[in-house]
Amino acid sequence: MDIQALPGWLAIPIMLYGIYLQRKAIMTATPGGLSRAARRRGEIAHASYLASPITLVMVALVVLAWVPWLISQFGDRPLINKGWGLYKSTIDPTTKKLIDLELFVSVDGSELQRYADHYRMIGIAFHDYGNQDAETITALQKSSEYYIESSKTIMLIPVSQTFIAEINRGDHGTNYVLMLLPEALLAADVVSLHQAKEMGAKIFGIGSGPP
Repeated sequence: MDIQALPGWLAIPIMLYGIYLQRKAIMTATPGGLSRAARRRGEIAHASYLASPITLVMVALVVLAWVPWLISQFGDRPLINKGWGLYKSTIDPTTKKLIDLELFVSVDGSELQRYADHYRMIGIAFHDYGNQDAETITALQKSSEYYIESSKTIMLIPVSQTFIAEINRGDHGTNYVLMLLPEALLAADVVSLHQAKEMGAKIFGIGSGPP
């Protein structure tokens, strides 16, 4: 069961029980509330349990309990179980400079199952120097394509020598994102985040950090 739908499901029996108690209270009202004849006919005098303030409040609470789930069906919910950063590196013992580097993005595929039939996923890393819109940056480091499985997936991101050179000269701080690719879009065709979004990709911000 979708955890975001749980409050909504729990609220329904609570609402129904509350309405039942409200109806019972009205039907067994003291004289001045309902006549015996009205109770036998199942009629409500001067009050309706369906239109009572308590019933309306309960219905409103049920609707509110379903709001998080409804929003999640029309928007991309934030990922909870995610990871990013340095996977492995190799340093030249003489120069003390990086000569090889591999980054990673990890996600729990169970959070993405509603996309599993029509999307594949890749991890992306890039440096953002603040001199242009981050979505137009084209120097993207990309992983291979991965199927969306209902378990943790670690996507390894090999990087270019240009990226390594940037780190060796002192550029630090890497942005990490998860991209879901529609069936018609390949990882090799992704030029920028903006271009990929225009082609139907979905992007989830993962985080930022070293190297």
